[in-house]
Amino acid sequence: MWYWRDNYFKTLKEISTAAAQVPEWANYAAFCSQYERGLRSQAFAILDSFISTLERKPFQDRRRFVSWVLAATDGTPGEHMAVPHPLRMRIIEPTLVEWTAVEPQCSEPHRWLGGYEHLKCAVETDASDEIARRKLIALIIGGVLIISNSTSKKD
Repeated sequence: MWYWRDNYFKTLKEISTAAAQVPEWANYAAFCSQYERGLRSQAFAILDSFISTLERKPFQDRRRFVSWVLAATDGTPGEHMAVPHPLRMRIIEPTLVEWTAVEPQCSEPHRWLGGYEHLKCAVETDASDEIARRKLIALIIGGVLIISNSTSKKD
């Protein structure tokens, strides 16, 4: 049987299974599991606990999780569900910004921060970073399409 957003929930289930393999990420796995089951309130309570714990962890622990979760969810259906706003604002973005300061020659945090300047920096730092190259090209083409559409509407 097909359900609306079924592929979003499959993503959550897959991410939950993978995260459960790392004991420190058990609460994140539980968040994904509860969210996948439709128990949003319980899921976000668990997520808040996970975030609070991870915020106090050393940079390397936060970096490891951020690198894993962003790579695991990149381009998947329901990515926004596996990386919800509280996680992005309290863990992911601060860790990525810190990462760019700690390892300025690493392309990965720039890749995940996105935006033209960060993606350009990621590609300049590591020309073999295919994900950054793909994201930069999509950003540029998307910008061209927007300009093209707005120009054609004026005609």
